[in-house]
Amino acid sequence: SQWYQRRVHGESGVMERREDVMTKIGDNNFRLLLQDIQNGMIGKEKVKQIALAMGGAVHGVFVEQKDKVSLVNTVLYILDRWFLDALYRPNVDGVAELLGILEKEKLT
Repeated sequence: SQWYQRRVHGESGVMERREDVMTKIGDNNFRLLLQDIQNGMIGKEKVKQIALAMGGAVHGVFVEQKDKVSLVNTVLYILDRWFLDALYRPNVDGVAELLGILEKEKLT
């Protein structure tokens, strides 16, 4: 349903590189990450740690968005930035990178 799409996958238009990110980290990983945030299994502090672990300007996006939009939408902005900073490179294994970050943050 449209409600489900907005609640679990964020507002349409928030994420510019959704397809690119989903390709790099895997559709299922993308959905599970957002569902875990929506269900409260991953909170704001953990998202902050994930953003820090992603490096580059990602944490700045978290700081900028965390109080403006929902946590799910904050993560969509973070994933967009992570794509621009790192995931776009052909030699970057997005699945391995994401799993490494989640393991480091004890989320796997």
